[in-house]
Amino acid sequence: TSQQKSEVTFTEKNLRGPAVKLGLAGEAAEIQTRLDRMEQLVADRKAGIFEIEGKEGIRKLGVINGGGMSYLWKRALHPPVLTDRDVKPGRMLEYDILWHLCTYGAWVLLGITAGLAALYRFRSPRVVRQVSARIELLLRPADWVWLCIVNIPPFLYCFLIIRLTPLGGSDYNIFAGTIQLPYDGVMLLPMAQFTGLFFMMLILPILIARWRLEKRAAFFGFGKARVWPGAIAFISAAAAIPVLGWAVTEASDIALKISWGLFVIPIAWILAVGIRAMTAGAGHLLHLTTTSRVLVPTYSAAMVMLLTATPFYMMSRQRWFEQDTMNHLDAAYPSLSKFEYQLSVAARKELREALGHEP
Repeated sequence: TSQQKSEVTFTEKNLRGPAVKLGLAGEAAEIQTRLDRMEQLVADRKAGIFEIEGKEGIRKLGVINGGGMSYLWKRALHPPVLTDRDVKPGRMLEYDILWHLCTYGAWVLLGITAGLAALYRFRSPRVVRQVSARIELLLRPADWVWLCIVNIPPFLYCFLIIRLTPLGGSDYNIFAGTIQLPYDGVMLLPMAQFTGLFFMMLILPILIARWRLEKRAAFFGFGKARVWPGAIAFISAAAAIPVLGWAVTEASDIALKISWGLFVIPIAWILAVGIRAMTAGAGHLLHLTTTSRVLVPTYSAAMVMLLTATPFYMMSRQRWFEQDTMNHLDAAYPSLSKFEYQLSVAARKELREALGHEP
């Protein structure tokens, strides 16, 4: 270990001086040779590059393992060989925790959105609220099925990208995918991608609600709103998710700029819809109030859907924890981890070789 190396170097330096004074030139030369080998060993260790399957090792490790590994691997010139299979469980465990937190974040934001939609009806006069409640009754069970399942495809789309493709950034640790925001600050890749998912889950229900109301209440003038701006906003939010992954995994500034451009479109559409809802005249209040009433159960269903995903994250974390052999305690390897024990053995062997105790 580094402590043993320091003690040995200190001892050798203290022995060399007396050997020279006593005229033991041979012994002094041997001591100097051992000191030179020790210094060369230290220099070689510092110059070493920690890699896992040809990639930068610290980026491949999870944050917990990588924090200690940043100095541990320099304790040996030839540390034990690690593969991605060894370090992936610890890394994916951390991703599952972050994805779980992001899902809760989307749940909270949808809850706020549902609350705002519920409060919006009180902007209209009482008679408008009563008529909108009657129009809502025109929706059939098939319409409510559409509205309740509308956010399942966006969630599955995002989930498949971040879980099953490299565009989720999970080939590297969570901090390796840090994204520089346009003006100031940073954001982790999963958080940015879940932001795109939230925009999708915010926009699509509005489009579907308008569509179903047009089917059942065209007589009241529903269906006059243009669909294509919302469709473009939804597609842009969906496209931003893989483009962000591409920007991070390929370190592409162009892709990052494209992703921010894609995010601007849904943000602009949401702001435009909000401003229109708050400034619309009396002639539009019936349509807006009815749509807001329909959106409350729609967003609530999306919140329930997000909560049903939480057991999966827990099961996934348990599975990765069981596969994480690096951090499991084992009596055969008396150390904090198997890797650290093997590293200490390798460092001790190199130290003995430098001192001439092993061939």
